[in-house]
Amino acid sequence: MDKDYFTKLTSNLYHLTLLFPKKEPLRYKIRELGGDVLSSLILVLADNPYKSKERVFEIGKKLEILDSYFEVAKSQNWVNSFDVLEIQKEYGKIGKEIGEINATLVAMEEAKIRREKAAEDEGEEITETPLSSREGKILKLLEQKGGAKVGEIHKLMSGVTKRTIRRDFKQLFKLGLIEKKGTKNLTFYQLKKEESQSQ
Repeated sequence: MDKDYFTKLTSNLYHLTLLFPKKEPLRYKIRELGGDVLSSLILVLADNPYKSKERVFEIGKKLEILDSYFEVAKSQNWVNSFDVLEIQKEYGKIGKEIGEINATLVAMEEAKIRREKAAEDEGEEITETPLSSREGKILKLLEQKGGAKVGEIHKLMSGVTKRTIRRDFKQLFKLGLIEKKGTKNLTFYQLKKEESQSQ
């Protein structure tokens, strides 16, 4: 999804709301929210979404509100509910992507806190080592699955080589964020447990 896609979707949203009654507040609320989402998405696209976490979080909240407005609009019979549903689905896709970015940001933040705590416990100087978005996604997947092999994570991350995934695992292991279990073909990784970090 890119700027043109977001712009076209917002334009479609404006056209749809033209069919709402002129003095209906929902007509203007949906437009305003659609415009806010568009401007925020363009700003996030221009920057790294992982550097604009507050903005990404806000987009997620606005999309939730917009989805509720769509539900109200469908029940009013101002327009064909199928037309509302089509636009609602497109915004839902954006919401899903934003949700994935938010989940990754949370995993990265939790990993940073664990790393800082481990460094404090060992009396080391805390150095800022930012994680890549891919490493953050790996941490989130490990959290969800409880543990996984490199091959399993590779299947879940399209467009990334197995070799790159191995390098990411090596870096996460080096940072003390994950631990290795098993040997050879039975090797898998999991998030490092708090008690083993403090020992």
